[in-house]
Amino acid sequence: RLINEYREEVREYKEYVLLFQDQTDEDLQAWQVIDDLRKKIFKDTKQSDSLVSKIRKAFNDENYKLASDLVIELEEKMEKIRILYSKYEKNLL
Repeated sequence: RLINEYREEVREYKEYVLLFQDQTDEDLQAWQVIDDLRKKIFKDTKQSDSLVSKIRKAFNDENYKLASDLVIELEEKMEKIRILYSKYEKNLL
């Protein structure tokens, strides 16, 4: 349930490039950092599983120590992305 709540929260994070014509390079770079973090948390690629997929796999494998460590990592990344997104939004005019 927590993962689904986080997924919905992160889906609401949007790049404002189309709304604000005066975005700076710093704004674009800030968004890229946010987007990269979103993908690390939720998007699987050919090269690696997302953090969420790793958590699910650890629970399915009954590796609760690893699952616990990964959930802590998820919490830390969610806190970081919230801070980054807040700064990103506040910097836009």
